[in-house]
Amino acid sequence: MYTITGTAGNNWLEYCKLVLEYGSDFHDEGEKIKELLDVFILFDNFDPNDSIFVKYGNPHTIDLYKQKMISLEIIPELNTTYGKRLYAQQGFDQIKWLTDRLKRKPETKSATISLLLPDDPGPRIPCLTTIDCKVRGGKLHMTVFFRSQNVARSYANFISVHYLHEKIAIDSGHPLGQMKFIVSSAHIYERDIEPVKKILEETSELR
Repeated sequence: MYTITGTAGNNWLEYCKLVLEYGSDFHDEGEKIKELLDVFILFDNFDPNDSIFVKYGNPHTIDLYKQKMISLEIIPELNTTYGKRLYAQQGFDQIKWLTDRLKRKPETKSATISLLLPDDPGPRIPCLTTIDCKVRGGKLHMTVFFRSQNVARSYANFISVHYLHEKIAIDSGHPLGQMKFIVSSAHIYERDIEPVKKILEETSELR
């Protein structure tokens, strides 16, 4: 298990660097990737407006990922959505259930939801599969599990999950705590390797 901890932007840069340095050459169907298994990323105080995201993040990608977290309809450009699985999973609002449980029993160990379905129909099996929330030390901490994550775009995942974390914290009446990502397959597609290397070169003095 590889662990990354720090500010929002620096965590993303370190994540990219880690996968490039220690990842193995693999493939995703017909595309070559650099892949690193089992990465843990910890954010103590997440800033969605971190200067690294502002300078190097793609605003359109960030907006798409935010919409993916709330839309009940498939987003054509992504061919997926998390919103339906979070807010209307087989007609059930999982976020309301999770929030109500945290309000009713703050010490709960089971404020946990899954985005997967048996024999999952897709159209894409979600990369984000599990969300777990716990109130400890008076704060609401969120841990999410990704079966797979495109590291070059992961900043958009971080931002969209942060807003969900913030919503659950506000709705359940608890201060915002840590946000933690566990990623099984962290990967960079071959087409993104050179652009990522360029960003790392430009930001080397910041790390």
